Amino acid sequence: MEINIFEKIAQKNKRKQFIKTVSASVLVVLALLFLGYKGLNELTKKHGEELKDRYLLLSEIAYPNIDYSNWHFNVTSQFTGVFESHRYKNIDGIQVPFEPYQGYYSLNVSRNNNHGEYLLEGDDGQSSYTHASHYKFPHFYNINHQYTSDSYHQLTQDITFSSDLKGLAIEMAVTFDKPYTLDEIRNMIPDNLMINWYWIGTTSNLDTVDFYPSDLYGMKLYEDPNQSPDGVDFDSNYDVFIKNLQSALDNQWIESSYGWENGQFEIKEDVLSFINNNPDSGTAKFSGVIITGQSEKFEALKNKEWIYASNIGQTVEIKPYHHLTK
Repeated sequence: MEINIFEKIAQKNKRKQFIKTVSASVLVVLALLFLGYKGLNELTKKHGEELKDRYLLLSEIAYPNIDYSNWHFNVTSQFTGVFESHRYKNIDGIQVPFEPYQGYYSLNVSRNNNHGEYLLEGDDGQSSYTHASHYKFPHFYNINHQYTSDSYHQLTQDITFSSDLKGLAIEMAVTFDKPYTLDEIRNMIPDNLMINWYWIGTTSNLDTVDFYPSDLYGMKLYEDPNQSPDGVDFDSNYDVFIKNLQSALDNQWIESSYGWENGQFEIKEDVLSFINNNPDSGTAKFSGVIITGQSEKFEALKNKEWIYASNIGQTVEIKPYHHLTK
């Protein structure tokens, strides 16, 4: 009898120990699952934040005359989501819609999937349009590229017909015959036209018409509409621009490359070259500009020898309630 009692006590203790071991194991597994779940959530969030930070910075140094009004995250599942931003263009003070930006992120990737990046060719190679809404995107041309009569992309001089577009405010990309300083550009462009954006150009001989909007780098001016152009602080604008370019390089956010007959050209080479060769705003030179204004005011730019090419972008009908900058 005493043996049976001791056996029962021993078995009971074993069961208690087993239950304790199982309970402890379950708690450990649950804790690991919780930590893993939290870690995966944080990783997904990190990828989303990286996508956002990259987009916001590139919006300051690329995307010709394209700005954003807001941005937000749209969580599609526990470990996936979409970063979205609504965008617009400034045409002489009138905000006109442009393609929204969309970028997808997940556990192991954050990638751009923006329809506005991929352009459709049109008008026998003289125009490009966005995929979704068919907005016209203005061309910058490369003075180092050999455009011939056989080239698909033909040089355009859209300023020649701009004054015929009565009642419209228009956007125009102007490519210079050579790089010019900020002061020179300000003297070349009439005061009644708005300079929205300055293009850094390219060191390659590639056709820049093929470049995505995110691979066209340039400086926008944070201009007060109530302030005269002479009052714009070019030095501060330029310093911020250079810092943003360097930050994009440091974060390895400038990573596009384009193929040609001799290999690959990396866009970051253009940015590095510009930073190294243009240390201050007084001597910095730009290869083109985005200009906006009333169509008839472009008449003053017809047949200017310093204009290598001009290509029209978006247009908007001027309404009585619009308040134009110029």
